[in-house]
Amino acid sequence: MKTSDKIEWVICSNNYPNNIYSAPSDTKQQAIYKADQFVAKGTFTSYEIMTFDEFFKRKAERLLTPIAETTEENYYDHLECLPPMNWGINKGVNSFFMSEFTDGNYTQQYAKKNDKYYSKTVNYFDKETWITNEEINACT
Repeated sequence: MKTSDKIEWVICSNNYPNNIYSAPSDTKQQAIYKADQFVAKGTFTSYEIMTFDEFFKRKAERLLTPIAETTEENYYDHLECLPPMNWGINKGVNSFFMSEFTDGNYTQQYAKKNDKYYSKTVNYFDKETWITNEEINACT
């Protein structure tokens, strides 16, 4: 196996979901050995081994939230606390994104339509996760 063919295994601490260690290994067994060393040192109390693809899929499942109605006050508090990103019409919706990211590519999006206000956690770099008119209509 060439070095470039190695699978990037992730050692994910179960007690700290964002605490990961990249373990490039020829085998999953080698990654488990490294993880056991972390447990022996007390760095992790437990762990799970997964590929980076699995890790990022689970991270998205944990961070992405469904659209929810919010208050006018909450909408304007977030609009005015930091410079908004991409404020305007996005996917047919008057919205903006928080310039402070929650985790990696994830941030909060706020939208306004017909004097109602909405928010949801989105992946800023994946427009498929952004608030849509269809979501807003289903929410009302």
